[in-house]
Amino acid sequence: TLSPTTATPTSPPTSAPTLGADLAVTATVKFARLDIAQFDANSAFKAQFTLDFTAAVALQAGVTQNQVSIVRITAGSVNVETKVTFDSAGLGSIAVAEAKATSFVAVLATVPASVFTGVEFATFGNITAESVVKGAVTTRTGAP
Repeated sequence: TLSPTTATPTSPPTSAPTLGADLAVTATVKFARLDIAQFDANSAFKAQFTLDFTAAVALQAGVTQNQVSIVRITAGSVNVETKVTFDSAGLGSIAVAEAKATSFVAVLATVPASVFTGVEFATFGNITAESVVKGAVTTRTGAP
């Protein structure tokens, strides 16, 4: 006679995939009395400026400093092209990321100098922002 066999249990069901989103805000910030030669001649100045700039933007945007990147720095006084990523996973929800991005765009487009109020920016003259754009939401799914 045949012995009874025991069926191998199946794997438990997996959780539903998570949904997240990234929103990017890009802008060019202009510092009227800053000279591009300072960046070319002094790597310590460039490193400190980068640290100060990304910290100020992150604080105003409500994101971590590693979510702020300087795309490029060019002459014309000094123009700093920047990108801020609002990650819904890190901020708690897509709605929060959207609200923070919208708020940051409003501040940068209307009163950009209010982002750069520290003494480290005091000698850089008038601060303006142009090409302030909130990009489309990029959604993603993945395992929980």
